[in-house]
Amino acid sequence: METWKPVLGFEDLYEVSDHGNFRRIARSKIVDAAKVPAAKQMLAEGATLKEVATYLGASIPTAYAIKVGSTWSGNAAYRPLKTTLDSKHYLVVAFCRNAKYTKKRAHRVVWEAFNGPIPDRLEVNHKNLDRADNRLENLELMTHRENVQHAHAIYAAERAHLPRGQRSGPRSKYAKIKHT
Repeated sequence: METWKPVLGFEDLYEVSDHGNFRRIARSKIVDAAKVPAAKQMLAEGATLKEVATYLGASIPTAYAIKVGSTWSGNAAYRPLKTTLDSKHYLVVAFCRNAKYTKKRAHRVVWEAFNGPIPDRLEVNHKNLDRADNRLENLELMTHRENVQHAHAIYAAERAHLPRGQRSGPRSKYAKIKHT
C-alpha cells in the first residue's frame, strides 16, 4: 500500500509516495475543474476560443488546450508527474508554483517528505546503488565519506571474482562492468 505525503515547500500542490511516485493534487491555475465540461460543450456548439476563455476567466491558450484535449484526464483529484534524468543519471521532478518551475532530485524529495529537511553536509544514499530506485526503504542519510565508502564496498564485492590485477582502475578491461 502506497503512503502519500505532501512535498516539502509545495504542500498544497504536490504529493510524493514512499514508492517514489509523484502526483499533482491541485491546479495552480484559476480554471475550475467543474467548468471544463461546460467549456468543452461550448466549443462543440461552435463558441470561439475568446468566448470560452472569458467564461473560464482564463487565457485563450488555456481554452485551446481544453479544445484539443491536452488538459487533465482521468482522475480529476490528481495527476501523476513524470520524472526525467539529469546529467548525473538521477531522477528529477519539476514542480510549478505561480508559473515558476523548480527542479528537484526525486530521492531528496522522498526523504524530506517522510523524514523532514536534510541537515547540512549530509547526503541521501541509495542502498542498492540504483539511482532510479527512489523507494523510501532504499534510501538512507549519511555523510559524503560514508556514501563513497558504501559504493566502493559494493563495487569491490562485485569485482572480487575477477583476477587480482584486473579488479579496479580506469584502464582495466573490467572497469566498464556495471553492477547488477
